[in-house]
Amino acid sequence: MHECIFGMVFEKYIHDSGQYLTNKRIDESQPNTVENTMALFDAGIEIFNDHVLDVKRQIYEN
Repeated sequence: MHECIFGMVFEKYIHDSGQYLTNKRIDESQPNTVENTMALFDAGIEIFNDHVLDVKRQIYEN
């Protein structure tokens, strides 16, 4: 059950961070290239990875 909840949290994070980064790219007039998109995606994944243990701990505690 906990892994299912973690998957849902991860999916929501990916969706919301992707939308945020897309909006940021538009606001800053950055080019819409595959390289730029992948760099932003990698940055979002790196942030999530830095907090995986905290996310899992919160899921197990609740």
